[in-house]
Amino acid sequence: MSTFQRDSLSGPQPMLAGLVVALIGCAFGIIGVFAEPAVFGPLAVLCGLFSLAASVLGRSLSGAVTSILSVLLGLIGAAKSAALWILLGLGALMLSAPHNTSPASQPFAAHGDIARQTATTSDPPLGDIERSMHWAEDFNARSRSLLDTFPDYERRYRDATEQMTAEAEHMRTLADPVERSQVGVAITQGGVMTDQTHVELETLRNQVSVAVDRSRANMGAAVYACHRNPASDPLTDGCTRLLAANDQMQGLLKQLADGFANLETVYQTERMKQSSLIREADGA
Repeated sequence: MSTFQRDSLSGPQPMLAGLVVALIGCAFGIIGVFAEPAVFGPLAVLCGLFSLAASVLGRSLSGAVTSILSVLLGLIGAAKSAALWILLGLGALMLSAPHNTSPASQPFAAHGDIARQTATTSDPPLGDIERSMHWAEDFNARSRSLLDTFPDYERRYRDATEQMTAEAEHMRTLADPVERSQVGVAITQGGVMTDQTHVELETLRNQVSVAVDRSRANMGAAVYACHRNPASDPLTDGCTRLLAANDQMQGLLKQLADGFANLETVYQTERMKQSSLIREADGA
């Protein structure tokens, strides 16, 4: 007998469990494709994998097919999310960052602090400088990509408020309690989506913070050596690029910090407006 049998021969409870979770995953996947890929894409994949396991155990062909559809929709949605790609990139950066166990490899806040944080007097190998330089340049490129997404996050916050305001104005014109309740649910959902966007941004902020700590710990010795490197030293060419990339990193870090702070301000402002609209909808 084949692994999958007809649903009529399967136990109702395993079949139903797998199929229901798969249908929920498909719903998440559709929302992820058209609305919030960073949130609903992974949820659709998780639901699909869970339901696929349940369908295999319950020998439900329809549940398995629906589970695979849920996974595919989730992957399509996740592939459209710039935030997820940036998270993966930052994770790869943290895994690929060069490890330096010398006393100089301590976190630094500025070039002037490096000399006080190291007791070593020997230069790192040229390979360490090259690895640090490439890591810094890659970090800078990913930071610029992240900065490019900030206007979209701000727009999502403001668009949610505008949509909720329009829904509230529409609700005030309705006399039917059922219709008013339905519009109230839509208004509440707008606040939920705003909070999900905020959680997504906080995850990005934490990833950046971890990556920055790793860069400071692993690039300290190389940057310090390059700062006291004589012009005739064979490390000069690599040091020139490393110091340039490090200077760019410091500027990008300030832009990231300012950008995250601005988005937090926008979130708090828009969320306050949205909370007022939600309270009005709840009292309707």
